[in-house]
Amino acid sequence: MSPIGEGKVLLRRVEPVLRLLVLLTLVAPVFPAQSKGPGPDWLQEAKAAEQSRDFDRAADSYANFLKEHPDRANVWQRLGLASYLDNRVDKASPALERAFQPDATLWAAELFLGISESRMGQFANAHAALERALAIKPDVPEGHLWLGSTLMALGKHEEATANWRKYLPVLQWQ
Repeated sequence: MSPIGEGKVLLRRVEPVLRLLVLLTLVAPVFPAQSKGPGPDWLQEAKAAEQSRDFDRAADSYANFLKEHPDRANVWQRLGLASYLDNRVDKASPALERAFQPDATLWAAELFLGISESRMGQFANAHAALERALAIKPDVPEGHLWLGSTLMALGKHEEATANWRKYLPVLQWQ
């Protein structure tokens, strides 16, 4: 099978795993305390929306929270992930970029930024983001899968194949 055919097969097989990873990341209890005052509790509304899989409403709630608290990297990350799950990759990328600026340890923000950029055809940007994600957390198979796909799109076939081979052992035992 050609490297391109291998990549398409891997992408089809990993998409459900990737969605589960995103969902688990979103539902994780990372809701920091928010001062109680008049008005809606945007983070609680976002959490409820995520639990009901209404990612559009969750993204809107995060965006409203960030109007008052623009320095919250973890909330920017969650906005990006909710937008990604709602299939709005064009809105996911800016939020994920913003998440990584104040907190360079948010590997998931870089991973999903790379995936979003790749899905939009911005392969050079995707390559950079995926490399940063794997520099922080090198054992993420999805990162190698998407990096390989991105490298293939950039015409770097040998590098792409090497990254897919890093992913294949994980896929074979599933």
